[in-house]
Amino acid sequence: MKIIGKNSVSQYISYLLLLLAVLFAIQLIYIMIGFTVSFYNFKTGNNILSDFFIIGTDVGWSKNEWTQQVDHMMKFKFFVPFTEQNVLTGMFNLGSVLNHIFGAIFITLFFYISYKFLKEISKENVFNANALLWLKRFGWLNIIYTAVTLATVPFTTKNIFAVTYSVIIFLFFGALILFIVEFFKKGLELQEQVDLTI
Repeated sequence: MKIIGKNSVSQYISYLLLLLAVLFAIQLIYIMIGFTVSFYNFKTGNNILSDFFIIGTDVGWSKNEWTQQVDHMMKFKFFVPFTEQNVLTGMFNLGSVLNHIFGAIFITLFFYISYKFLKEISKENVFNANALLWLKRFGWLNIIYTAVTLATVPFTTKNIFAVTYSVIIFLFFGALILFIVEFFKKGLELQEQVDLTI
C-alpha cells in the first residue's frame, strides 16, 4: 500500500484524524457549556445540571498533601453525561478556565488541520497548493500555541519551567514544519515546470 496518494495510508489516517477532530470538537463544546453553567450556578446559587458539572470547594478530590493546600479554593469537575467518568477537573478561576478552553481549541484544530493536510496529499497530485496551505497553517498553529501558552504562564501557574518544558516541543515542531513547507514549495514549483514543459 502506498504512503501518499489515492487509496494510501495517508488517506485512511486522514479519516481517523477527522474522527478525532470531531470528538474533540464535541468535547470542546461540552466543556464550554460546562464552564458557562458552572459560572451561572456559582453566581446565582442554582444547581442546574449539577449531576454533570460540579463546582465547589469539595468536588471529590482525594485528600493528600497537594489537595490540602487548596481545600478552601473553588474547584470544578465535569463528568461524561449519565456516568461518573471524569472529563475535566481543576481550579475554578479565570486562568484555569481559559487554559482548559484554549487547550481544547488547540487539540481540535491540531487534528482538523492534520486531517486537511493528509486529505490533500491523498490525491493523485500530491504537490498541490492546498496541501502546502494546510501544512503551513499546521506549522503556525504549533508556534502560536507555544507563544500563547508561554505568555499566559505568569497568570496560570507558578512553575514556568514545567510549562516551558512541556510546550517548547511544539515551537520546534512548528518551526520544522515551516522549513518543510519551503521544501514542499520547491516540489510544487518543479511539478508546475514539468507540467508546463509537457
